[in-house]
Amino acid sequence: MHQRVVFGDEARKQLFEGASILARAVASTMGPSGHNVTIDTTVGAPLITKDGVTVARAINLKDRLQSMGAELIKEVASKTNDLAGDGTTTATVLAHAMLKEGIKMISSGRNSIYVKKGMDLATEEVLKSLKEIATPVQSKKDIVNVGTISANGDVNIGELLAEAIEKVGEDGIITVEPGKSTSTILEVVEGLQFDNGYVSPYFVTNSEKNTVELENPLILVTNRKISSLDELFPILEKIANADRSLLIIADDVEGAALQTLIVNRLKGNLMCCAVKAPSYGDNRTDILGDISCVVGGTVLDSSSAVQLKNLDLEHLGVATKVVVSRSSTTIVGAPDPELKQQVEERVKTLRAALSQDGTLDELRIDRYRKRLAKLAGGVAVVKVGGATETEILERKDRVEDAHNATIAAVKEGIVPGGGSALFYTQKIVEERLRNQGRSLSEDEWAGIQVILNACKAPLETIVRNTGKSAEVVMDKLAEAHGFLTKAKPSTGTSFDDPRSFGYDAARGTYGNLVEKGIIDPVKVTRCALEHASSVVGLMLTCDSIIINEKDSPMAGDQEE
Repeated sequence: MHQRVVFGDEARKQLFEGASILARAVASTMGPSGHNVTIDTTVGAPLITKDGVTVARAINLKDRLQSMGAELIKEVASKTNDLAGDGTTTATVLAHAMLKEGIKMISSGRNSIYVKKGMDLATEEVLKSLKEIATPVQSKKDIVNVGTISANGDVNIGELLAEAIEKVGEDGIITVEPGKSTSTILEVVEGLQFDNGYVSPYFVTNSEKNTVELENPLILVTNRKISSLDELFPILEKIANADRSLLIIADDVEGAALQTLIVNRLKGNLMCCAVKAPSYGDNRTDILGDISCVVGGTVLDSSSAVQLKNLDLEHLGVATKVVVSRSSTTIVGAPDPELKQQVEERVKTLRAALSQDGTLDELRIDRYRKRLAKLAGGVAVVKVGGATETEILERKDRVEDAHNATIAAVKEGIVPGGGSALFYTQKIVEERLRNQGRSLSEDEWAGIQVILNACKAPLETIVRNTGKSAEVVMDKLAEAHGFLTKAKPSTGTSFDDPRSFGYDAARGTYGNLVEKGIIDPVKVTRCALEHASSVVGLMLTCDSIIINEKDSPMAGDQEE
């Protein structure tokens, strides 16, 4: 193994080429006229998808330097997906445009450090402008529209997700899984979610999403710390013999106990996962009691008569499915009438306690309300249907994106979609910065232009995917926005709010995008811009790249 070092413009050029390969594939999926991408899965049928992050993750380039460029852009998409759950294509398009503009500036002699300062300033101002034009979600129709746009125009998905949010609330739990019929249906079942995730990434079963997914698992709930293998081994043996998976919720799992769980998981002897119990003190005890109501079984604590080493399967809870990420655990309850009755009784108890004025302090009231929301809301399960497995997986990707987008919209509000919000704000921000009279260097202004020019890229990509001229559309919008901020528009048409005026790529028309239902969640756009600017800013300030390369065999060592 040796290292190769590449410097300056050559290093940035190779990074850009790798980033461009990835960005071109991802950008082709963007907008209502975006195209599917077919991915070779090596085993089985190819995967056909329009999901940006799935496309990005599937790309692995042979050239090491180009691969580094692609991986850094991939990081932008992944971070956006982790925080916003959608917007990966927008993030990729923004990052590529920033990298292209930034390299152009630096190659012309600009100082990369000051270019980055200008980028940071412009990003901050664009985010402020987005916040100013955002509006809260005001109706079920807004949620339907957000879900429909994110699902690539599938209004049925938008309506289904709006119904799910209506049933479980904006803080409720919605899970998406493959169905067994051609129809996509919604079911509301018992279940809950808490904020702690897996204690070790070695438990992960879905490497693409970095999650643990357990079907029909048994659940061990305890307020104790588990470290001794002698105590844990007897119940592990019984679970393995029963051919069941296991979720452990405990104060902590460490030492020999954790090592044994990981080894058995990696060898395929036992599908399992361990997570830390949520909260602390009395509140933890109460939440573990809530979990026990949903899944059944016994909570092992200091007052329990049964010891861990004496546990039997009847002491464990059950669930239809469990999904554990790095930061949360979602339990979909089993369809058991007894468990449902237990949950209903628990909900009644909590409501009765909250109705007693003056007996609870503010902290306890807040805790009770949160527990009540989780227990009473249940879990909305969207079962995605299709004629073939390929169709189901493609539709499932779109439903997951749409679900994340609708939740993001409810939390932070919406802006006009189709790339028009960023296109509008770049003009406003440029005017604002010039009018502020700040003492900025030419290099910092170059960095500002990097961000402002990149803000045009999502609209440009969406229009280009329709086969129309992006330049013509952007010129018309720029003219309209410019005139609409004055007394009279040049077309003689009256628009109350220029911020909502944009291009409807699906119909090839102009108008009020909010009224047309073409809207995006602020959170998705914000995360895409933040992460693209952050990663690209660091890429531009790199002047040398060190690559690990394998040594070639010496000529004398080769067989004749």
